[in-house]
Amino acid sequence: SWLKDTFVPTVGKRGAAIIAARGASSAASAANAVVDTVRDLITPTRGDFHSVCVLSKGEYGTPAGLITSLPIKIDAIGNWRVVEGIQLTDYAREQIKASNDELLEERSVAFGQLGLTV
Repeated sequence: SWLKDTFVPTVGKRGAAIIAARGASSAASAANAVVDTVRDLITPTRGDFHSVCVLSKGEYGTPAGLITSLPIKIDAIGNWRVVEGIQLTDYAREQIKASNDELLEERSVAFGQLGLTV
C-alpha cells in the first residue's frame, strides 16, 4: 500500500517538489543522478544490482529494441549484464508496462518529428 499510494506518486512529483523547496530548477538533482549513474557504470556493482536505461532484448516483458530501465550488474572490467530472475509482483509488472507504454509513445512522437518510422 505504501509503495503504491505514497512512494510512486511522490517520485512522480519529485521535480516539482524540488523546485518548490529550492525555488529553483531541479537540474542539480538531475545532474547528481547522472554523476551517480556514471560512477556506477565505471565501478563494479556493489550489492545486488542497480537500474540503468539500456537497450532491451525483451527482458521482463519489455519490448525488444526499447531503451528502458533494467536491473544490471557491472563486473570489474566494465562489462554489464541484465540481472535475470527477479520475481515481480503484479503491481510491479503493471508499473513496468505503463512506463514502457509511455516510452513507446514518446519514441513514436520523436521519430515522427524526425520523419522516421519505428
